[in-house]
Amino acid sequence: MRLPRELRSNAREFGDLLVSSPTGQRIPLTQLADLASKEGPVEVSRENGQRGISVEANVRGTDMGSFVEQAQRKIGNEVKLPPGYLMTWGGLWQNLESGRNRLLVVVPVTFLVIFILLFATFHSVSQATLVFTGIPFAVTGGVLSLLLRGMHFSMSAGSDSSRSLVWRS
Repeated sequence: MRLPRELRSNAREFGDLLVSSPTGQRIPLTQLADLASKEGPVEVSRENGQRGISVEANVRGTDMGSFVEQAQRKIGNEVKLPPGYLMTWGGLWQNLESGRNRLLVVVPVTFLVIFILLFATFHSVSQATLVFTGIPFAVTGGVLSLLLRGMHFSMSAGSDSSRSLVWRS
């Protein structure tokens, strides 16, 4: 229910509100509940019939993955949720995890396809393997470029086109 500001700001008047019982008797709210003013969430949302509260954070000075792993470890050690409570991690972290899981499939498949194409080109396992060994050097060059720019090696570093290096000769 929505009450006028005067009732919401005065604890005594709020406690004197009359509530109808099933028999029709009108009882002051203070006889039905313990009233106290406490700090809490401004908004409690609902999803699938469950209440939910979001906690948001901006990450600076580190990458998202390291921050969330450290936060999960600390919260896991220090916060014990009561039965029936659930904590989930979402937002950019959820996108990072989704991308990481996709890469765990895509990268090996890509390497396999590259090797098959090299084998089809050279008709020799040894020649295909020799050319294939150049891949780690390309990855090393990308990591060194990130280090020179002072960036963390992360999913966002690989996908953020505004931060990518372009070498022109």
